[in-house]
Amino acid sequence: MAQPVVVTITSQVGAGAEQVAASVAERLSVPLLDREILSRAAARAGVSEETIEEAERVPSFLSRMVELLGRFPASPELEFPAPNVPAVPTMTVDAYRHLMEDVVRRVADGPGGAIVVGHAGQVMLRDVPGVLHIFIGAPADRRVRWLAEHQRLDLPAAEKQLKEIGRQRASFYQTYYKVNWTDHHLYDLMINMRQITPELAADLIMETVRRT
Repeated sequence: MAQPVVVTITSQVGAGAEQVAASVAERLSVPLLDREILSRAAARAGVSEETIEEAERVPSFLSRMVELLGRFPASPELEFPAPNVPAVPTMTVDAYRHLMEDVVRRVADGPGGAIVVGHAGQVMLRDVPGVLHIFIGAPADRRVRWLAEHQRLDLPAAEKQLKEIGRQRASFYQTYYKVNWTDHHLYDLMINMRQITPELAADLIMETVRRT
């Protein structure tokens, strides 16, 4: 552990990764970077965090059209009126995504180490020596209950939303990185929180850090 420790933590929604990540960061005395990644990328691009966050989703057909309309001014030769669309940033969705990748890689190259939560860190840094990649999951029924509680939804609505989140996330990884984000080959350690407490999960990660 003489070298700076960089750990990426990828998790299913509602699996309890936030508490695990916070515990590991505290034990290693390194920063926990989640929203901070968004903040750094937004500051560099001169846009809001919400704009950067949107770029981490697979763009819909409508958003692609809005992006194109923003890049090419309306022509007087058009035979139909331009739709009433909001102003868009001059950077494309792909440009924002590449900016995120640059921020994450700079974190990994930094001198202090860090815990990187989400943001496809396990893919962006998969070829970087010494970076440890962790996946945290939990049974679907437990995650549905968590989402229902935190979003104040009934169970059927929470289950539907959880499936949609999973679909969007799988689509994002497949579209931009051509990977299945739950593929065990992307990770050094996968933890099922069915019977594992956050404290024990942090212990497992710490032991893996010590032995690698």
